[in-house]
Amino acid sequence: MHEFLSFQSLLGGTARRWISVLTELASSNLNFSTEATACLISHVAHQCGPHDPDSPLRVTHGIFRDAAFCESLRDQLAKKLDSIESNWREVYLLDTVILLALRLHSLSRGEYGEAQALLCQARGISSRWMDMLQNEGRQAKDPESSRRCQFYTLWAAVLCKRTYATYLDDKSEHFDTDSLSLFVRCSISLRNSFADNAENLPPRLKAAVIRDFKMMHEMKDKIRQAVLSQPGSFLKALEGLWSGSELQSPEKIDISADPASHWVTATIPASDASEEQQIVRYNYLHGVLLIDGMQIGKLPSNHPSFVVLEELFGKSRSWTFFVPPSTAIMDVGDEESICCIIANILV
Repeated sequence: MHEFLSFQSLLGGTARRWISVLTELASSNLNFSTEATACLISHVAHQCGPHDPDSPLRVTHGIFRDAAFCESLRDQLAKKLDSIESNWREVYLLDTVILLALRLHSLSRGEYGEAQALLCQARGISSRWMDMLQNEGRQAKDPESSRRCQFYTLWAAVLCKRTYATYLDDKSEHFDTDSLSLFVRCSISLRNSFADNAENLPPRLKAAVIRDFKMMHEMKDKIRQAVLSQPGSFLKALEGLWSGSELQSPEKIDISADPASHWVTATIPASDASEEQQIVRYNYLHGVLLIDGMQIGKLPSNHPSFVVLEELFGKSRSWTFFVPPSTAIMDVGDEESICCIIANILV
């Protein structure tokens, strides 16, 4: 009953909707961990409302001229973030907090810095979620656990990237070393965690992925310029995905970009005479990473049926590997090819 009344109060009136949102954030009537609540808050936050001749914020969002309201909203969002620090299942709550922080950033006048602090905190939380899910995925004992980790990794990556939405509106914001590294890492993780059939994604997550692709398209020039000017940050993003990135000095890398195809190409020289140089290609629009023309972290969709993989690694579905350039087999589409690749790696 309390939740039903809270839903009604959020949709009642136009001038007091944000007051109702703030009230519900401070109460326990609504469960902010559900998709239904996230959808409702999103609807309320984005609705324009009636025209106000005295304010460009219109009647519904005029409350953001009140500094006390903005401060209270900031405090409630900070409390929500503190409560989900280590709980990577709270994707809908984090989605709602990021949405409200973005609205605070765009609609308020004096709380710009406070909204940025909230977004940075949310970015750090989602980044730690990806680390926890990566470790948990490696320890998964059954396919269902691996699928769950993959699903929540996709959520964490897309939410982390959404905190960069302020870069679209503010031309003065630029990627620094850490922010660019995390952004590239999230893009690659999102791509590697993406399900083969997007139609099976929940509606809220599907909408988030579509929104992310639109954001990437609008930011493509800024991303390209940042990667070209900070090759060290680009290599840092590859740590944990590719061991070769940890051994290279940014000054020795020859990096270039093709704006038409959205590919960045980095030529990494050999560390000694016994090795060959490697070509790293990164599609900054789609998050595709290729090492010497091969994609890491991706097995054929039918790999669970391969007996040899189950015998070697158990029933886990979260296998990630990189085939060395000395391996002649480029296509890992069948079981025989995978067996040959594993043999080359283990020799």
